Formats: sequence, C-alpha cells, structure tokens
Amino acid sequence: MNLPNRQLSILVVEDELIIAMDVEMIIEDAGHRVVASCTSLKDVRALPMGDVPDLALVDMQLAGGATGLEVGHEIRSRWPQAAIVFVTANAKKVPEEYDGLLGTIGKPFSASGFTAALGFIHDLLSGRTEGQIPSEFTPARRSADRPSRG
Repeated sequence: MNLPNRQLSILVVEDELIIAMDVEMIIEDAGHRVVASCTSLKDVRALPMGDVPDLALVDMQLAGGATGLEVGHEIRSRWPQAAIVFVTANAKKVPEEYDGLLGTIGKPFSASGFTAALGFIHDLLSGRTEGQIPSEFTPARRSADRPSRG
C-alpha cells in the first residue's frame, strides 16, 4: 500500500461509545477519514462493500461476544488490503502472525499518544520507516521487517 500525502480511510471497531467518539475525533483532527464506526462483528458484516478502508482500528473485546480477532478476520476477508491495528489493554492476546496485523495501540491512551501512533502508522503504510516508533504503538514483528504493504 502506498499512501504518501493522502489521508487514510479508517474503520473503527469499538463497543465503548465514548472511546469510539474520541478515536473518531482524533482520526478526523489528524486529517484522516472515518469510513464507518462499528460496535460488533454483526455491524462489520452489515457494512457495504464499496467504501474500502486502508486501516481498521479494532478493539479486542467487543459487544455481542465476538473478539477483535474474529472481526479482524472478517475485515481481511472483505477488504484484503486493509491493515489491522488492535487497540487493546492486553497486547499479549494478539497473535504475532495474525494476517494483516500492523501492530497494536495500548489502552488506556492519550489523545496525543494516539495521534502520534496514527502518524507513525500512516508513515508505515506510505513506505516511510525512518521515524521513531511512538511508545503508544507496538509494531507487529512482520511490519518491522516489511514496512510497506501492497
């Protein structure tokens, strides 16, 4: 994926309304676009296929009993080019070799920390790797070896 100087189209999957609203505001303030916001696997499945996300920010524990891992699989089956970043308080539950995994953003997070992580993610997806990794973002082992996707 090569996205230099282009806003990201981002799917937010978070079942806590206040957190989802904060994340959406941070995304828009950073100049990117929220294509949809979902609270569950059912919501993701109901999305139209047309608006393709570059990135999905997915909580690990979601409404309706599904996990973020299940939601991530659904996203990758619908939009194979979408990168996945899990937003979680327990990054150890994320498998290292998860398909499409770019990394994790830890909870709790600050707005400035999330913004820094989002900027770094945009750089990764744009093929730029020279910046310092923000402490709020933990890249997947594969993303460190393979900085750009495409």
